[in-house]
Parts: sequence; C-alpha cells; structure tokens
Amino acid sequence: LSQVLAITLSHVGVSLASALLLLSGFFFTLCFVPETLQETMMMRAIEKQSLEEGGLLQTIIRPVSELKILNRNNFFRLLAFVSFCSAFIYSSDQTLVVYYMEEHLAVHDETVAYMLGATSLLGVLIQVFLLNRVIALFGEKKTLILGFFFGTFHNLIYGI
Repeated sequence: LSQVLAITLSHVGVSLASALLLLSGFFFTLCFVPETLQETMMMRAIEKQSLEEGGLLQTIIRPVSELKILNRNNFFRLLAFVSFCSAFIYSSDQTLVVYYMEEHLAVHDETVAYMLGATSLLGVLIQVFLLNRVIALFGEKKTLILGFFFGTFHNLIYGI
C-alpha cells in the first residue's frame, strides 16, 4: 500500500495518508478488536504485577529479562545474532540502493516505489507459495541456512 501512495500522492500527501492510516488502525484496534487474554489469566497477571514492585524500572528491565530465552543454548544465540545482522544488512541495502538509484541512475520516486512494490509482492508470493514446500523438502534448520546463504550471495553480488 505504501508504494501505491508514493506513486499517486505528493510527499506531504503520503505523510498525511500514512498518519491517517496509522491513527485509524489504532482506533479500530482499540474499539473493535476483542481481548484475547482469558479472564483468569488477566487476573493472575494483575496479581503478579501488584506483587512485583519497582514501577518504571521494572517496566524497563522486564523486556530485557524476557530475552533470556535467546540464551538457552548456542543455537538460539547464533540464530539471534545472525538474524539481527541479516535484518541490519537488508535494511541498509534497501536504503543504499534507493540513494544509489536516485543519484547515479536518475530515477524518480515513482520508479523507486514500483521497485519496492515489486520486491514486496515477490516476497509475499514466495512466503505464501514456496516457503512451506521448501521447509517440507529441507526442514526448518536447512531452510534457514539456505535463506542466509542466498542473502549472503545477494550481498556478494552487490560487492561485485
């Protein structure tokens, strides 16, 4: 959707439309999406929070302490590290490609929007139609390794 907005609207229009969509999604969720936490679980959580004192400090520390699940064994540590690096590099790649295209190839916002729309659509199609088959064929761990391999190959092509 964001690519279509970039093609049809000005920069200010895209900003206003994005803010409007964000606010409407927030209010829709607030008003119409039901609570999924069961009443008994909610009461337990409220009791647990009332027993734990610490206020703001506890609120800040809690998400970090819940990341302990990633420290269970070497596989989870390695997976978290590689996933972080992969996301960091992918984000950098997209940003640098856009600047490179605008600077050296003299493309405009509309062309960049088409490119991002095509890559987004291709990503959705691969996840919907191909990912389950690849997991069934190779298994989850080998599929993950295969994905990281192709990501590395993709970045190697950038370097060449």
